[in-house]
Amino acid sequence: MAISYRKLFHLLIDKNMKKGELQKKAGITASIMARLAKDETVKSDTLGKICDALDCQPGDIMENIPNTNSQEIKPISKCAKTIKPLSEQSKTVKPFSKQAKTPKPLSEIDELML
Repeated sequence: MAISYRKLFHLLIDKNMKKGELQKKAGITASIMARLAKDETVKSDTLGKICDALDCQPGDIMENIPNTNSQEIKPISKCAKTIKPLSEQSKTVKPFSKQAKTPKPLSEIDELML
């Protein structure tokens, strides 16, 4: 579920009102207007101030956009059934290389740094 504020900006166009005018009339900041433009979360009291300033209802300035993701969010109990136990996972893990390099002794590293 996502909330869109496109209706707010269409309403501003219909009322021939600029964003700055709404900011002053509703007593909100430019950063809140930016959050609205990006469809980010804003407090409900902010939405109330905007509705008071525009003499409208919340449904006139925002709408719920259903998820377009085909997968539903599953409860954790259903997800746990699809996770393999570690004992089964370790059987499928492949080593990075068959010839693992042995680290150089510290004395050789110290010589390289001198």
